[in-house]
Amino acid sequence: DDSLQHGGTLMVHERQGENIARQLGEILFSATDLALSYQTLNEMLRLAHSEDATEQVAACRLVTTTTVIRELSDIVLGNCGKSSDVVLLLLAKLATQQTSRDAMLRSGIMADAVELLTQHP
Repeated sequence: DDSLQHGGTLMVHERQGENIARQLGEILFSATDLALSYQTLNEMLRLAHSEDATEQVAACRLVTTTTVIRELSDIVLGNCGKSSDVVLLLLAKLATQQTSRDAMLRSGIMADAVELLTQHP
C-alpha cells in the first residue's frame, strides 16, 4: 500500500529531522568559539533553504526547541554582528512556513527580532 509506505517515509524524515535539529541546537548552545557558532548558524540557514524533506523538517524543528530559541534570541538581542544577520535571515525564511511561523510566534522570538530591527535600521 503506497499510503502506508508514504506515512513511514514521513516518519523517517520527522525522526531524522528532529535529530539534526537537536544536534545543531546542542552545538550552538555549547559553542564557546564564535567561528563554530557562526558556522552552525549558517548550517541552520542552509537547512531552511533546502529542498530535502529531512532537512526541511530539521529547520522547522529548530524553532520548536526551547534551547535553540533561547540561543537565537540571545544572539539577536546581543546584536552579535554577522551572527545576528544570519539569525534574522533564518527567521525570515522560517516565517514563510506555517508550522515554524506558529512556533516562532509562540516562543516570542519574532518580538525579539522586530526589536532588533527597530533599534538598528
